[in-house]
Order: sequence, then C-alpha cells, then structure tokens
Amino acid sequence: RVEVTTGGPTNTETNQHGFYARAKIEASERWNVLLGGRLSWWDSEQIRTDTGAIATPTYDASEEFTPYAAVMFDINDEIALYVSYSDIFKAQNNKTKSGEQIKPRTGEQYEAGIKGEFLAGKLNAHAVVYRLQDENRALPDPEDNQFSVAAGVVRSEGFETEISGQLTANWQLTAGYAYTTTEYLRAATNQVGQSFAPVIPKHNVNLWSKYNFNSGFLRGFYIGGGLRTISEFYSGTNTLRFEAPGYTVASLMGGYTLDKHGKIALIIEKAMDKKYYEKVSGATRQNFYGAPLTATLSLRGSF
Repeated sequence: RVEVTTGGPTNTETNQHGFYARAKIEASERWNVLLGGRLSWWDSEQIRTDTGAIATPTYDASEEFTPYAAVMFDINDEIALYVSYSDIFKAQNNKTKSGEQIKPRTGEQYEAGIKGEFLAGKLNAHAVVYRLQDENRALPDPEDNQFSVAAGVVRSEGFETEISGQLTANWQLTAGYAYTTTEYLRAATNQVGQSFAPVIPKHNVNLWSKYNFNSGFLRGFYIGGGLRTISEFYSGTNTLRFEAPGYTVASLMGGYTLDKHGKIALIIEKAMDKKYYEKVSGATRQNFYGAPLTATLSLRGSF
C-alpha cells in the first residue's frame, strides 16, 4: 500500500507491504488454538514540495514480525472462554513541530473474555478485560495540536461488556458498558502516572431498544429509543485542566410499515435538548458543544 500525506513544505510518501498467515488447531472437542503472524516492510520519505528533493531523515523498517496467539475453551454449546496475545507494529505519518516524522508505534496487547450465543444465535453477549502497552504513540502536541509528539511508554486497560440481539420475535435490545483507563508509564517526570488520553471518559454506557408490533390494532407500528451516558473527561494535565462534565443523551424513534414497499419513520436525536461539551481542548479554542435536538420525518419506498 502506498500513502501520500500532504501539508507544509514536504509531502510524506509511505510504502507498506507484508504477508500474514493464520492457523486454527482443534486440540480437542472443547479446546481450540489460533496462531498467526504478520511480516511487514515499511519505508517513508519526505519529499520537498518546492524542489522535489528527498528530505532527511528517511524512515524504514524491514521484516517486522508481529505474532498473534489465542486459546479458546468451549464450556458448552453456548458459552466459550478465551485468552489472546498480539504484538503491535503500526507506521505513523504524524509529524512534530520540527518536521520530524513520528517513528512506528510498537507494543503488545493482552485480552481475556467470555462469549455467549443464546436463542439459536439470535442473542449474543460478551465480556472482556484487556491491557494494551505501547511506545511512540503519536499524540497531539499540547502546544500546537496541528502537530504531534511521540509518547514514551503508555498503557491502556479496561473492561467491556455487551449484550445484543433479539430477546423475543418482536423485541431487539443492545446494552453495553465500557471502563477505560490510560496512563503514562515512561515519560517526562511530570507525566508519569497521569492519563495520556484524558479526553477518553472512564465510563461509557449505551442502551438501545426497538419493539415491533406484529399483531392487534398496532400491527405495523414500531417504537424505539436509546441512551448514551459518559462520565466526565478533560484535556490537559493534573495541574492545568479544561474539564467537561459527564452527560446523558437520548434518542427516540417510531414508525409505521405501510406495506412491503414503504415505511414512514420519525427519528428524534438528542431528545432532551441538553447543552454539553462533546470535546474540550484548551482555554480559547477546540471546545465544541454537542449537536442540539434534531427531528427527522421520512417516507421511504422501494419498488
């Protein structure tokens, strides 16, 4: 794959190619093993837009091997446990203020979880814990977020769970929760122990449901709605923060299926019309409110 990133006095041309393979081994009736890996080549040049000359420095990585392994155990026909490990190698075109390109991001990820399929596969659920540790992750430059800086060693870890599918023939449900923490492990002294991505909320809850009326005088109608709740987040450091409080937004929907060719629907986003910050970045810029209440009435047909 060839990528060209434009901007400033140079264009960055990146070339990537690689090979990957994966194998599944059925160790027994209940145990399965997945093994895989990718061998990658990557090089990057910065080409001056005025002369076409190749600027220095250039970057390259050859024969970077990133392995993957997972073990799965089927408790029964519906529930399975798994653990996995994978290496990380990701090329980055982000540049620093001085014009230097951020080196590839490298690291490793661990994951363990439980998955389930119920009601003949109509309802799915999972829960997972993970830890991801990497180096050279490109982060926005706190002095000018048009540029990037390379993080030292950072760690992300958390927990996620979700259930989705059909509880009954009429009722669909999706509900999920995520807990995320991030931390500098090796960096400048005043950063160690702090979050490297404080704009990511620690808590995130999602709920969505839809009900179809398939009989009676309401036959053909459907209603639905959802909630999204996130905890507070901030930009900056422990000594200088630009904080945004947590918020909850709600969506509503309803409609009627006219026949097999058409349907009418009303969708209301941000139904509580609440004012909240969707992004915060600094004292004077890059602070954005979330979208206000919107309602859409639509009529669709197919012939």
